[in-house]
Amino acid sequence: IIKVEGFTDYHHYAGDLIFDQSGQLYLSVGDGGPQGDIENHAQNLQSLRGKILRFDVSKTNPEPEIVAYGLRNPWKISIDSNNRLFVGDCGDHRVESVYLLDDLYPTMPYNLGWPVFEGTQRRRVDPLAFQNTLAPIYEYRHYDYVGVCVIGGFFLDGPEVYLFGDFSGILRLLKKQKDGKWYE
Repeated sequence: IIKVEGFTDYHHYAGDLIFDQSGQLYLSVGDGGPQGDIENHAQNLQSLRGKILRFDVSKTNPEPEIVAYGLRNPWKISIDSNNRLFVGDCGDHRVESVYLLDDLYPTMPYNLGWPVFEGTQRRRVDPLAFQNTLAPIYEYRHYDYVGVCVIGGFFLDGPEVYLFGDFSGILRLLKKQKDGKWYE
């Protein structure tokens, strides 16, 4: 049993489980919420909060390995047939973000920037530079409680689109264009 330390309130647990093509288990974990200094756990590599974790379940006592950090509330992760990981990370007050991890076995964990950045928007003064984070492939702003809280989706191989939804019940399709950018 893996216990993520310090969850004492009901905020930002997130959490999804998925296997990659090699049989490795991935778990998304929220940062624990807005209270006190807890958001700082997302950037702390000694904490399991605000992370995407991988477990080698072939081992008797698998240890978590950090694949990505700097997440706020990643409700849904999915792996496509090309072994890429899509992450829907719930924003705070500004934007919702979708990230793509092209390589599930990076030499260094991906930093998605939270709480210094909310998507591409800087939230606080910090030495972390945006170019040292993984930029979202897509983000959208909140408008009067429409488009609030991206909760993730799935990549559809046939049409080559990423289908995802948000807490408001809105479904969106993203497609990668020839310029390498993803568009709705």
